[in-house]
Amino acid sequence: MAFFSDKFDQTHGFKFTWLKNTWTADIDGHQVRFVYTPRGKNTPPRLDISLSDNFFAHAVFRKETKADRFAKDIGFNEEVQLFDMTFDSSVYVECEDRDFVSHLLAGTEAKKFLQDILRTMTSLQINGNRCSMTKTPCEELTRVNTDELIATARILVAFAQKIPLPGPGARSATPVTDECRRRIGVFTGVAGALSAAGLGLMIWGLTAFPLLMPGKFFVASLYVAAPVAALAVFFMFHQFKGLSVALRSFAPAAAFSVIGAVLVCWGGGMVLNGVQDVSPKISHRVHVMDKYITRSKDSTSYHLRVDAWDRMFPYYSFKVSRQAYARIRTGDVCTVETKAGLLRFTWVVSHVCEPSG
Repeated sequence: MAFFSDKFDQTHGFKFTWLKNTWTADIDGHQVRFVYTPRGKNTPPRLDISLSDNFFAHAVFRKETKADRFAKDIGFNEEVQLFDMTFDSSVYVECEDRDFVSHLLAGTEAKKFLQDILRTMTSLQINGNRCSMTKTPCEELTRVNTDELIATARILVAFAQKIPLPGPGARSATPVTDECRRRIGVFTGVAGALSAAGLGLMIWGLTAFPLLMPGKFFVASLYVAAPVAALAVFFMFHQFKGLSVALRSFAPAAAFSVIGAVLVCWGGGMVLNGVQDVSPKISHRVHVMDKYITRSKDSTSYHLRVDAWDRMFPYYSFKVSRQAYARIRTGDVCTVETKAGLLRFTWVVSHVCEPSG
């Protein structure tokens, strides 16, 4: 459900229509934007309250979780501590700049101010040109108390006014955090690009140089991929260790690195095995054992299964066109051409069938 309103309805909260899902209000001289995202199939409802300006900083304040405590206990995550036991154990600070956090939350009143926000909201983010609060999951918007919503927005405005400006000659009040964000983005991007390249190599290898025994080759490729992935994960671990967002950032980067290493070694190996293969073609005359059709949501594929020409495998299957599938019968003769492969994994160059009808 979307909503839009020119004013608050003090009885029912916002007025609903099917036109928009945002609402902007002038609160204490500042334009505050409300965005409500209804419950999705796999996502809870979400409320965002944001204020746009140039805040010259990046930081996130949220409720501390068991995962945060675990990451700190093992020395992977390091968080700015304000030496206030109640605050440090309940609020998690995603920011590497101690001076900025200490200045922003100087004094008991400022820390209590933030703790009060996090009693009702999930997190507060300062992201360059936006200071915002998020609550998820949240109650349906028809149940939101308008006065509470206005009060929460006023708290956001008051908090945003406390955000310190960068020092003389500095472009940002959180330069260390900004640099860490860039570094995380680079490593995660490289790992993602490696996965994409590996996927491309895998598709190329499977389509242009189909292996006779792909499962055996995949297992063999893991002997190379496993140490490569381990080195990549080890490198990522030490690059992210000591950051306040180490665990949260390390997980996707490590996953992409492992997936990328497996796909590159598997797909790249198939391509290398075929592209650099200079062995002669070998022809095999075989007979069609069976025909079968596979269907997916958007396509239908036609397959032939022929008998083996080698004791290492029981049969070989391949795709044919719909017209060829209709013409060919069980027992018809097919010619399959293979090559030995640079890495000694036989791959199929071509297959031609001779319909008897």
